[in-house]
Amino acid sequence: MPGRFKNGDKVYCKIKGNSIVAASTGAYDAQLSFEIIGRDEYNGRYVILLPKYISIKNSWNIIEEHIAKFHIDPNHLDSKAITILEDRVVRMATSKLDGMFCCNCEEFFPMAEPNQEDGTLRCWSCRQNKWR
Repeated sequence: MPGRFKNGDKVYCKIKGNSIVAASTGAYDAQLSFEIIGRDEYNGRYVILLPKYISIKNSWNIIEEHIAKFHIDPNHLDSKAITILEDRVVRMATSKLDGMFCCNCEEFFPMAEPNQEDGTLRCWSCRQNKWR
């Protein structure tokens, strides 16, 4: 069964502690963006690439076996990854619009670029007002 996402898509997931939680979770620590780099067809899970500075529970180093099994680009060998179900995806980054959504208030800002280390945008208003 074909999946909703394909390799190269950027998705946003909620993080609580050191775990990726369901999109429906109310309380979470952060919302981070990840790149889909493969798919586990048998279990219907997506393989996402983890940045080096993020530690997520149950993540693993990509080895040759994973590259063949999940159809991962060999350039990701020795990188960290984890598999997630589709219910963990809050939203997909849109590439059709020239701009970005704020990772906090989710307002769209035309012509905006990432200003956070994880590749997301945090708007000026959210940076100034921590209760927003």
